[in-house]
Amino acid sequence: MWGQVWQAARAPYVTCPEATLMGGIGLDHGMSRQRLIHYLSAEGSRYHHDKYRRWNKRLAHHVECAILHGLLRYVGHSHDVLDAPSGPGRFFDVIKEHADAIHLGDISPHMLDIAREQTQNRAASYSVLDLLNVGPAHRTFEGVISLRLTHHIYEAEAIEEYFRGLASLTRRWLILTFRDARAPRTLWRRMGRRLRGKRHLPAQTLDQVSAAMRVHGFHFVASTQVSPWFSGHCYALFVRTPDVNLDE
Repeated sequence: MWGQVWQAARAPYVTCPEATLMGGIGLDHGMSRQRLIHYLSAEGSRYHHDKYRRWNKRLAHHVECAILHGLLRYVGHSHDVLDAPSGPGRFFDVIKEHADAIHLGDISPHMLDIAREQTQNRAASYSVLDLLNVGPAHRTFEGVISLRLTHHIYEAEAIEEYFRGLASLTRRWLILTFRDARAPRTLWRRMGRRLRGKRHLPAQTLDQVSAAMRVHGFHFVASTQVSPWFSGHCYALFVRTPDVNLDE
């Protein structure tokens, strides 16, 4: 089934010549099948774009843009940056202030179509990219930004593959988000799901994420929570540790 979903999603889309970034969707992808199928569809991509027109989402987006601005100012100007999953490119305007070239990658070709419509910039390039199935990337980009994905990944092996893929893509720095397991919002949601007999809520502590990135040669620099009471998502900046080469 997954092979058919992937082929149907890719068929109308012409990818960029970044062959090493291309990935397929396997049966054991570590994510909710229903959510992933919806995200890959044209309807799902449009929904994820349109939902940020709601006032609460606009407010959250404003807060996240300010956080990202601060972290990018810390790392300084970069030559090339990968934003993945890019979604509809909602952080493009922030990133372009800090980078010469931006590459938008997403698992959904339909989402990339929306991103292309929204950005329309010569400094941008686009390609289908599955961050849970990254091939040999050889540190293609100076920096990588990967937001709002870890909380959709349920399997520990898939999380590890995600971290490995991110590390292989960047030469210098990485900004990612994760759901903070200790945030009040996360604790409330986990309790509610447990009482309703629902699947566990993916979440990590900062110590866990930092330890995972150390394995791949990165050290923790800074973190900021979007809102521990109303969101639970946390932004974290990691920088490649000098003289550490853990490429396989």
